Amino acid sequence: MTIAANVRKLFSTKMVPYRIFSHERTASLEQAAESLGIDKAKVIRTEVLGDNLGTILAVAPLEKKINFAKLKKQLQRNLIVLADSYINRIFTDCEADTQ
Repeated sequence: MTIAANVRKLFSTKMVPYRIFSHERTASLEQAAESLGIDKAKVIRTEVLGDNLGTILAVAPLEKKINFAKLKKQLQRNLIVLADSYINRIFTDCEADTQ
């Protein structure tokens, strides 16, 4: 498994430390963490959101749900979760629907 080039570039620019782990395909991030023996508290979940102003990547700890209503209010944006077909066009160097 690799990291998308545009995500790698963002992490590099912002000097965000990260590690990549290879694993078999799983049905969830929780299962991926478990199969690798990684503490779920050290895993993040992402959602790709967008509106007429553009696209954002929301990041949260694996075990926390993103509060979309609160996020929309804080950012004063009418964000929606983007469809996989759109996300796959943004992250062309990632396997579709991966966990």
